[in-house]
Amino acid sequence: MNIFPNSDYTKVYTGSQIPAQYLQAVLEDAKIPCIVRDDGESARRGGFAISYLNEVVLLVNNKDVLKAKQLIAKALDEMGS
Repeated sequence: MNIFPNSDYTKVYTGSQIPAQYLQAVLEDAKIPCIVRDDGESARRGGFAISYLNEVVLLVNNKDVLKAKQLIAKALDEMGS
């Protein structure tokens, strides 16, 4: 699923910040660049109140989606999630 129409990035994980940071490290170790989007933190810094402050989104380039999803599934399985 693409978050932004006509974007080169696809969401591969949604959840709390700590697992997202771990998954970011896993992907970067595999030379897959990724973006962690934290709307809650952005809203907090902007002075807005929202209800999902603990949820972040991990995005990867469309060309890396399949490999990233495989690595994420393996990492989450190892974490016991």
